[in-house]
Amino acid sequence: MPSSNPLPPKENTLFKRVVRCYEQKQYKNGLKFAKQILSNPKFSQHGETLAMKGLTLNCLGKKEEAYELVRLGLKNDLKSHVCWHVYGLLLSYQGNLRLDLSWPVFHHAVKISDWKEFVWQT
Repeated sequence: MPSSNPLPPKENTLFKRVVRCYEQKQYKNGLKFAKQILSNPKFSQHGETLAMKGLTLNCLGKKEEAYELVRLGLKNDLKSHVCWHVYGLLLSYQGNLRLDLSWPVFHHAVKISDWKEFVWQT
């Protein structure tokens, strides 16, 4: 299921860069691209971007701000499997590994997603 607030091509390209920077552990660059999207008043509350910004901040040690942003992103786009997946990742990254909370979140993300959007990597 696509986001309830899809991004236009320019911002969508920036969002893909945010994800790529996260995957390549280039967190500061990812934050820069997320800021570019969120600085546009039309997309200042874009759920998936807020969630990815929070996930990136978590990797930089800013856990409280990360949780706030991921929760805000989820609140702004409850139908996005990306937001749910990011929330599950954040829960599983905690020092105490809250797998009891993260597995139901991941299950929900898969349940509401469109399988065509997944690219399985081995």
